[in-house]
This record gives sequence, structure tokens and C-alpha cells, in this order.
Amino acid sequence: MVSSMIFLTLVLSGCFTTNPPTNHGNYILYGNFGITTDKYKEDANWDQIIQNVFGSSYRVADWNDFVQYYNKYGESGLIQLLDGLQLSDYQDAAWLKYNGQSNDTDDRYYYLERHNHNIPSYFAAFATIDNHLVDLGSWWGERKILAIKK
Repeated sequence: MVSSMIFLTLVLSGCFTTNPPTNHGNYILYGNFGITTDKYKEDANWDQIIQNVFGSSYRVADWNDFVQYYNKYGESGLIQLLDGLQLSDYQDAAWLKYNGQSNDTDDRYYYLERHNHNIPSYFAAFATIDNHLVDLGSWWGERKILAIKK
């Protein structure tokens, strides 16, 4: 009885969802967040890609969206979100913005990378959530893009 009440409290508080991630072919949705299934280069037009893939009710996610989510739902909620977005393995990463900006230099673009509290020695983190559960980095290459409902 007590465990059922705890589970119900967590569900009603929004910390846990009973809805599984939904895969729509070219993107995955989990709650208000989404991620593309295709990878894109760092200098691609992320805003246009998100509009094309998700529609006008979504925008490119910002690091601060994940900070707010963590502040509301804690470590377990953030882990569930990352797993739902298929960022479940060590060093899984995806593009996002930081304070509304895509890049910090001409050729280094922001991304979130999962580290499970074990940041690689070479990784230069601009910010961290939950003692390196995830970190904000910048680099180039091809990654999926994170989105959030407006």
C-alpha cells in the first residue's frame, strides 16, 4: 500500500511518467522534450531543422531547460528523461543551445553529453548538472539535436 502511494505521488507530481517515449521515425518525443533520430553537422540551421522535423510548436532545447528540469525533478527525473530521449549511455551527446546561443566560437558548438558522474579528463565543461551526470561542452561534428515544446 505504501509503495503504491509513493508511486502515485511521483506520477502525480510529474517526476515520473507512465507514458513511454514515442518514436515518430525521424524524431523521438518524451514529455515536452524531443530529439532528432538523424545527426546533423554543427553548422546546420538547427532552428530550421527543428521546425521541419517537429513543427512550429517546438524550438531547439537550451541547456537551461535541462537545468530547470533537474531543479524540478531531481537526478532520477533527469535520468529518466535522458533515457527516454535515448541518451542513456556514457558519452551519448546531442546539440543544444546555451543561453540562446548555438556556438561559443566560430567553429565550436554547444552540446549536452552524458557522463554519469565520471567526466573524461579531456572534457572541458562549461557547466554541469548533478556533479557531472551531464555536462555542457562545445565542439564540432555530427550529432542529434534536442528540442523542447514552446
